[in-house]
Amino acid sequence: MKHPDHFDFVRRPLVAYEKIIKDAKRIEERLAHSGVSPASNSRIVRYRKIIELFLNIATGRQLQTHMDLRLLHQAIFEVGQIETIVEEFLKPPVSSEWRSRVLELISGQPLPQTEKEQSKARDIQFELFVAARCRASGYLVEPKEPDILVQDEHGNFGIAAKRPKSPKTLERRIRKGSHQIDDSGMPGILAIDLSLIHNPENKILLFDKQGDDIEIVQRIADRFVQLNSRRIRSMVKLPNVFGIVVCMASLSFVSNTLQFASATRWTITNLCEMSDPHYEQLRNFAARFAAGVS
Repeated sequence: MKHPDHFDFVRRPLVAYEKIIKDAKRIEERLAHSGVSPASNSRIVRYRKIIELFLNIATGRQLQTHMDLRLLHQAIFEVGQIETIVEEFLKPPVSSEWRSRVLELISGQPLPQTEKEQSKARDIQFELFVAARCRASGYLVEPKEPDILVQDEHGNFGIAAKRPKSPKTLERRIRKGSHQIDDSGMPGILAIDLSLIHNPENKILLFDKQGDDIEIVQRIADRFVQLNSRRIRSMVKLPNVFGIVVCMASLSFVSNTLQFASATRWTITNLCEMSDPHYEQLRNFAARFAAGVS
């Protein structure tokens, strides 16, 4: 019998602009120590500069001027993810394999909605963010096929991370990830970022009070799982793929606190039998992963 369990958790970071600027500077420092200094027009540097500009205006250190608020909001969200990746994979001792992957983050457009169908920098960013969260959860991880090799005391497994940008590419990416897991010769989990499928223009959601954004993101992610779980099962190679991780993130603005915010929903769905050893492995993974993103 299949077990219907879903393991759900939400991350909603607080906004502290001074800390975000420090994190952005630390990203640049880590990259420089790894041999690459981001150019002044790179998205990494542009994120830091616009947050600094906003803080200077807000504190009266600089006169108000035109500001791209969409870029500011995106910068707040992106710096949090990239800082997590850099801190996990560019702090000494640095693995040359992870270093080469992390340095690819420098490219890419500042706003995801302006990118083409294939966006290598952000595709790698999602893959590295999942890997960083696994590492923060206490797992040993390596950049090997299918995308991430996770070493667990109960046995190794792989993660194929996919970031489809439109509904028409969703099935292709799922099948590709499933084939990667199957070709790797080990059991694995498929991780899918649905953020741009449900919000291709990357619109900022407006809410009256804090917490409403979480409810909407939860509702979207849960509805996707409910409507598509059977279809996804038909696309993946069972029993090699024993679980699916669905990520849904959105930018939001809370009007009663005038706060730039974001909410991220992670849902982990079981695909194996209750008697399968991978069922307990997935339950353990869900618990550790949740602790890693809190």
